[in-house]
Amino acid sequence: LGGGGHAGRRAGGSVGGGGVLWYRFRYSAAYRQLADHATAAALAGDSRALQLLVRESPEHVEALACLALIFERSGQAELAGVYLERALGAYELAIGPAIALHGGLFDPRCRLRASVREN
Repeated sequence: LGGGGHAGRRAGGSVGGGGVLWYRFRYSAAYRQLADHATAAALAGDSRALQLLVRESPEHVEALACLALIFERSGQAELAGVYLERALGAYELAIGPAIALHGGLFDPRCRLRASVREN
C-alpha cells in the first residue's frame, strides 16, 4: 500500500487478517529530531520552544497538539482551539493520501498500532 507523506512523516499500510488495514507512520531522521525536540519542550512545559518549532515547521502535529494542551490548561481556550484545529489539519494532511485510498480514516478496517511510537 502506498504512503503519502508530509514533512518527513509518511504513512504506509499493510493488510492483516480479516481485511484490517494496519497503518504505521515512519519518520525521517530530520522529523525524528523535531519530534524529540517537541517532546522535550512539552515535558518541560516550554511553550516558547514549541512556538518556535511551529514557526519553523508549521505542520508539526505533536508541537501543535502540545501547544493546544498548554493553552487549554492555562485557561486560554480560544487559543487552544486554534492550535488543536491546526494540529488536526496537519494530521489529516499527513495521513490523508495513504488512508484515502482505502475509504478514509473512518473506514472501520483502518487501524494504527498504539505500540508504534510514531503513531
